[in-house]
Amino acid sequence: MLRGALQAWLYRESPGAAMRLAGEATRGVAAWRARRTRPRAASPTLVVGALTVGGAGKTPVVALLARHLAARGLGVAVVTRGHGGRARTPTLVERPDGAAFGDEAALLRRALPAAVQVWASPRLRDGLRLASADVVLVDDGFQDPTLPRSADLVVMDATAPAGVMPAGPLREPLEALGRADLVWLHKVDEPGARAPAGRKTDVESVVAARVLVTPDGERLPTAWLSGRSVASLAGIGRPASFRSTLDRLGARVGVAVEVADHERFSPRVLRGLERTGLPVVTTTKDRERLPAGFAAHVLEVDVEVRRGWPSVEALLARVLSC
Repeated sequence: MLRGALQAWLYRESPGAAMRLAGEATRGVAAWRARRTRPRAASPTLVVGALTVGGAGKTPVVALLARHLAARGLGVAVVTRGHGGRARTPTLVERPDGAAFGDEAALLRRALPAAVQVWASPRLRDGLRLASADVVLVDDGFQDPTLPRSADLVVMDATAPAGVMPAGPLREPLEALGRADLVWLHKVDEPGARAPAGRKTDVESVVAARVLVTPDGERLPTAWLSGRSVASLAGIGRPASFRSTLDRLGARVGVAVEVADHERFSPRVLRGLERTGLPVVTTTKDRERLPAGFAAHVLEVDVEVRRGWPSVEALLARVLSC
C-alpha cells in the first residue's frame, strides 16, 4: 500500500517547495553520473531506457522493436532485469513464469517469437555479456554509465510531470534527453499528455488495444467491453493509463484495484474482486503475477506509432552497422 501511495504521490502536479528543493539534490547526483563515459558495446546493442521511475512504456517498445527485427530475419536477444523473480544470476527465459523470472521477462517471453532470446538479469551488464545475437535490446539502463551500448533510445511518458524525484517521477532532469540518440514520446493521446518542455521528440505513439483474452483463452474483440460493467486490476507503473484505455473502450469500471508496480496481489484482494461478481480485466504484465485459476480477462495491447517511424529505422540501421 505504501509503495502504491508513493507511486501515485510522485505524479502529483504540485509537489511543493520542499520537494522541489530535494529534487535539486537528485538532479546533482544525476548530473555527476551523466559525466561518466559510457563504454561502447563490442556488438550492436540498443539500450531502451526511460527518465521516469515506472510506467513510461519501454517494455512494450522493446517488444515492438524485437518483433520488427526478428521479422527481418535477424537474431535478436532481449536483456531485462527480471523484477520480482527468483533469478539472482542471468537466466535464459524459456517459459513465461513470472514467479521465476519476473513479470516483465515473462511478458516478453510470451509476446516474442521463440527464436528471440530473453534474458532475466538483475545486473543488466551480466546478462548482456551472455546474450549472443545479431542485435541486443536492453530493457532499461539509460542511467547506468557502466553499461556498454551502441545507442540510447529513451521512452517518455507524455502524461508524466516534469519534476525530479521526490518532486516528481523523473530519475534525472529533462536535460538528460540530450544524451539520447532518439526520444520516443508514448501515450500522446491520453489525458494530460504533453511534450517535454523545450525538448524535441523524434517518435510519437499510443497504446492500442487489440484483443481481450477470456479466462478460457477465447480471444474477443475489444468491443465486448463497450457498455459493460467490469472490475479493473492493475499493478503497473501508471494505472491511470490502464483506466484511460478502459474508458476509451467504453467499459464501466465499477471497482478498481491498483497496487504498486510489480507488486504481488494478495489472496484477500483477489477474493474481494471475485465477490463483486464483475468480470475482472487486467493487463498483460499483471497476468504474469496472478495465481493459477484466478479468472481474469486480459487486455492485450500494442504500441501504435503515430509519427516518426523512419527515425526508428534510421537508428536501428545505425546500431546494426556498429
